[in-house]
Amino acid sequence: MKFAWKIFFTACALLVFSLGLGSFLLVNASFQNTLSARRASALEKADSLRLSYQALLAADQVLSTNLAYHYGLEGGQAQVLESNPFPAGLEPGQQGSRLMAGPEGEVTFQVVLPLETPDGRLLYLETREDFTDIYQMRRRSLAASCLVMAGVCLVSGGLLFWFSRRLTRPLGRLAKAAALLGEGDYSRRAPEDSSTLETAALAQVFNRMADQVESQMAELKEEARRREEFVANFTHELKTPLTSIIGYADLMRTYELEPPQRREYSDFIYREGTRLESLSLHLMELIVLGKAEA
Repeated sequence: MKFAWKIFFTACALLVFSLGLGSFLLVNASFQNTLSARRASALEKADSLRLSYQALLAADQVLSTNLAYHYGLEGGQAQVLESNPFPAGLEPGQQGSRLMAGPEGEVTFQVVLPLETPDGRLLYLETREDFTDIYQMRRRSLAASCLVMAGVCLVSGGLLFWFSRRLTRPLGRLAKAAALLGEGDYSRRAPEDSSTLETAALAQVFNRMADQVESQMAELKEEARRREEFVANFTHELKTPLTSIIGYADLMRTYELEPPQRREYSDFIYREGTRLESLSLHLMELIVLGKAEA
């Protein structure tokens, strides 16, 4: 996978994770604050009803144990029961509260407060308040945050893609220059007009390396040219005496020569052979000198 795509996908993953976590924490914090406020309000209202009802009991009023009425909150109701509707036992002065889920997804907050009658019996004041709107608000908030997060991710994704391509473009040009340099184009240089200091410094280092490689290749080409020239000259120097030696030797082999001519040809062959020996000694000295310098 290309480096630009790695940057893009990594940044998108971090963005989605951070936005999702932040949105969830924000919505959940708002939900918890609202729920706590509504719970406190419901408990306060239930306690106020308990005090009112306790005052009526103290006045020895005749009350129905199945009293049910609204107390000004939509969906809220209160009633006095003879049996404890709360799962745990409750003593006078205690209170019980819980959230109950209904079959249709509704949520009800139940508060149970024990009451002691003048004759020593225990009655239970039960209040119920509908909390479904709080949970619906949380679901709507989560859905809205998901939509907002999706929009932000789309916009940010486009910006991240453009930024990642822009950030890695100098690396792509540097890789292309390195490939051309490896193919033999030693004049190729990487652009140094990068948007980041690191890639600009990398391009400068690459260009200095390319300069050194080009200089060394020029030196190698010049050395190869000199060697070719030396080999050509040496071959020419070898060819001249060899031609003479072969020619005079062929004459001496083919024809019957007079002693003066034979001696003359032999002397010529000897001189040319000595010349070849001198050339071979010079070549040997050059080879030994080159190995010593290396």
